[in-house]
Amino acid sequence: MEQDQVLCFWGKAQPKDHAGSSWHPLAYHSLDVGAVATILLERRPRMKAVLARGLAIDELHVPKLVGYLVALHDLGKFSRPFQALSPDHWPPFLGELKDASASPRHDAAGYLLIDRLLGPLFGSCLSRKQERAAEALLGAVVAHHGAPVGSSQSADLLKTYGLGADAAKAFVGMAADAIGLSLPLTCGLDAISAKRVSWTLAGLAVLSDWIGSNQRWFPYTPPTMSLGDYWRLSLEKAEAAVREAGVLPAITASAQDFGELFPGLQARPAQKWAETIDPGGGPILAVIEDSTGSGKTEAALMLAHRLMAQGQAEGIFLALPTMATADGMFDRVAEGYRRLFAEEGQPPALTLAHSRAGVRDGFRALGLSSGAAKDETYGDEEETASAVCTAWLADDRRKAFLADIGVGTVDQALLAILPARYQALRLLGLAGKVLILDEVHAYDAYMQQEIQTLLEFHASMGGHAILLSATLPQTVRKRLLAGFATDAGAPENLPDNLPYPAAFLASADGLHIHGLPKPALGAERKLDLARLDTEAAALETVIEAAGRGDAVCWIRNTVDDAISAWNQLRDQGFSSILFHARFALVDRLRIQETVMKRFGPRGGAADRAGQILIATQVVEQSLDLDFDTMISDLAPIDLLVQRAGRLWRHMRPGREGVPCLHILSPPPPDNPDAKWLKAHMPGTAAVYRSSARLWLTARSLFGESDRTQLLLPNDLPVLIETVYPDDRQCGVPAGLEDAELHEEGREGAERTLAKMSVLDIGKGYSRTDTPWESDTQARTRLGEPTTTLRLAREDGGLLVPWAYGGAAGNAVPFEQLRALWALSEISVRASRVGGPCEDHQETDQVAAAKQFWPRWARRSIQLVIMREGEGKDGGTWNAVVTSEMGDQRLAYDPLKGLWFVDAENG
Repeated sequence: MEQDQVLCFWGKAQPKDHAGSSWHPLAYHSLDVGAVATILLERRPRMKAVLARGLAIDELHVPKLVGYLVALHDLGKFSRPFQALSPDHWPPFLGELKDASASPRHDAAGYLLIDRLLGPLFGSCLSRKQERAAEALLGAVVAHHGAPVGSSQSADLLKTYGLGADAAKAFVGMAADAIGLSLPLTCGLDAISAKRVSWTLAGLAVLSDWIGSNQRWFPYTPPTMSLGDYWRLSLEKAEAAVREAGVLPAITASAQDFGELFPGLQARPAQKWAETIDPGGGPILAVIEDSTGSGKTEAALMLAHRLMAQGQAEGIFLALPTMATADGMFDRVAEGYRRLFAEEGQPPALTLAHSRAGVRDGFRALGLSSGAAKDETYGDEEETASAVCTAWLADDRRKAFLADIGVGTVDQALLAILPARYQALRLLGLAGKVLILDEVHAYDAYMQQEIQTLLEFHASMGGHAILLSATLPQTVRKRLLAGFATDAGAPENLPDNLPYPAAFLASADGLHIHGLPKPALGAERKLDLARLDTEAAALETVIEAAGRGDAVCWIRNTVDDAISAWNQLRDQGFSSILFHARFALVDRLRIQETVMKRFGPRGGAADRAGQILIATQVVEQSLDLDFDTMISDLAPIDLLVQRAGRLWRHMRPGREGVPCLHILSPPPPDNPDAKWLKAHMPGTAAVYRSSARLWLTARSLFGESDRTQLLLPNDLPVLIETVYPDDRQCGVPAGLEDAELHEEGREGAERTLAKMSVLDIGKGYSRTDTPWESDTQARTRLGEPTTTLRLAREDGGLLVPWAYGGAAGNAVPFEQLRALWALSEISVRASRVGGPCEDHQETDQVAAAKQFWPRWARRSIQLVIMREGEGKDGGTWNAVVTSEMGDQRLAYDPLKGLWFVDAENG
């Protein structure tokens, strides 16, 4: 077949009356994308090393070979269904247009060709195992639209392609000649290695296709150049595209000591360990266990910097439990992240990744969306790379994984190992980074299993991980080390009686345990404990402490309990700040900023004096807050220790004696029954389902008296292992045994369910029995499903977002409607509200408001129209929503948040 016949197939097209060329040859576009992959690999040594190991070839040959494979990503566009999408550009070579079918889509059509191309590409004498390896490699590149594809048994290759199959086969040889490769290809075809490499290859194909589809860098070109000449031109364009896109790593600064990296700070024990430990040469898993406020984050950044300076990593991603903790960490990292990088070269990118990150300022956007064609003539079933690229890069959750430093929720990282669209790009972005997981004790059995799988994937792709915790039970530590050990070769067995505090370093060389020095005798932190029997006693303690000028915090275990406490304080004439997760984002961000200013390290004495914060677990971890008096609802011991870390966190004038943590808890009887906790604290019993863990916590603290003292960190190991022993039934009283056995079974079922939900690295990038979902719908956590509401109110006959000049008190320019709608969101339990309105039920007013929403939001988010209410709460806003229990009224106050009227008494 002649080259001009291959060049008559279109790959990108737009209306003929468009300025310039109206189409771009498929062969040219394919080479554009292959050139981008080639340049990316030449500039990303870590990625190149992983592929070289998996393909069993020298690193020098990786860019050209892999760039060629990626250039085959659009072979499915040689099909008749795809070419028929633009009748104006139908190749005459294919015959009559009239008999072209509407399916399969071009990525699935590309999969149909794999069997026919194995011989030309890899040789005719392949074993069955080698064939499976080759199929894994080709399947990863043709599935470049975010999810694996497979062949349909009903698909007819001849009907789908006709002569297009001959053109595709001819292009395979012509592209190899243009790039400078000889067929068959020379590379390792080990099935196990190829399947593992396929994850990297899939992510690379997606990213390369997005950049290579952008007309800013790759304008449409008439088919007048030979493929060899065009390849050389495409490489030049790819150099500029990759550089301007911002996806290349910034230059790391030379290794610095702790004082240079963190000016003004004296290195603490964990930080000294991170500054001096030899990390070796392969993937490592470091675990740093130390008390709250000991500087674990700085220690992790110190070790990550050293790995980067040695060329073992290209960036960092910090994963935290919640949006609030991610926001707090982002602000901390933003103050000094530039010191991790050299002054020369491009500035490093810092991004924030969580579901609401797009409404925050402070991170650099990758400008890939500019120049994308908005009017390419594709059918509804054919998603254009330009359009997807624009949508993707408008969402900072995803592009954070391509930045040099990313901070986000752990959920965003976990989407990399779930069957969620574009998970391969997340994996690709994480692969070259040091993954820092903070507060790793804070996750349930389901998420711990997910994290274990994430560590396995990360180690397989040559990544390093650092886990941080103040209180990590032995059983959790073993599982996490086992996950990383699958690929890094670290031992799974841990000795008994581990030191605390301690730092662990696991690698292919084994496990190294380093006990960190404890505070000198007399310098330990002492903490008094006082049990409070009733809410009334807790309120009295709050009021008394505020009256003497203390900064006070009461951490409640449920939003409803927090609202109740806030109401009771208000009814007694006391003002307080309420902080929980059931606020519209605009109000939550405002409250969070107030809380940080008032109770953070820069809060002055006058700002703090007599101030009260009623909060839920949003202040429990990773937020640098400091209180004079703290009251906490009973919680498992590890979480109580976290909460206590916000008590006398900083040195302040006037503090004498020993701080006291007041705990609202029923007395722990010798022989409790199954309703011991629920009878006194039903909300707490619903949140923390193991009554035995809470009884053991209360018993270990208040077993002999209602007031005792802790010595930190000395007492922590015994407390943690008392509450979380290897044998879960150890110490559990007879009245709680059945409930604990049920809880143990539930956690086992959660781990099993997580294993069934996560991807299997050994199976490669291939279709699964579980449908691949949008990453806005894939669930990283168990528990009752939630629904997102967007609050609206009427303004001049229009429905405007709640955030538009409303709750925060500051008008925002109307042209920023997309961000304003995101700022107006609240998540609630799905059972409390119905699903989004169907289009045919929507009024013109609602339809006009939703025109600014993304398509996925119109499908999954409910618009709730708030109307000003009257009554006891004065300026509250009200709405009626449908639920499983019928219509019910909800109310909203920017100081109080959202509540369901029938759920609140008084």
